[in-house]
Amino acid sequence: MCEVPSWASDKDGQRFFVRDKDVIAYCNSHRKTIEWNDWTGHTGITRMFDACRYKGEGFTECPDDILQALRNGEMDNIAAHGCNADDYPRWLMNRMAKHVAAGRLAGPLITLLAGSSLRRESRP
Repeated sequence: MCEVPSWASDKDGQRFFVRDKDVIAYCNSHRKTIEWNDWTGHTGITRMFDACRYKGEGFTECPDDILQALRNGEMDNIAAHGCNADDYPRWLMNRMAKHVAAGRLAGPLITLLAGSSLRRESRP
């Protein structure tokens, strides 16, 4: 498990990050079982995109396009397996809790939610 969100950039500054749909498509095309823990950080990003130079992670310097993907629910499975739930903003934790309650997400997320303080409301 790694920090969510994570991203990487190439030498030209193009940013790369992975959404749930990217992981599903990659694993389907390579006939692999999805192990979400393997896709939460830079290992998953560099597996899919090999031109990565700069690496970033966390909410403090998170680019807007990645925050928007998180807000849109495009990275819910990845977020459910991140190791830094205490750093998740309240809006993300609330959405994750709804998914767990509805039975749409499981696994490590239950532990993450139990250990998280839900103390932050706004975007960093």
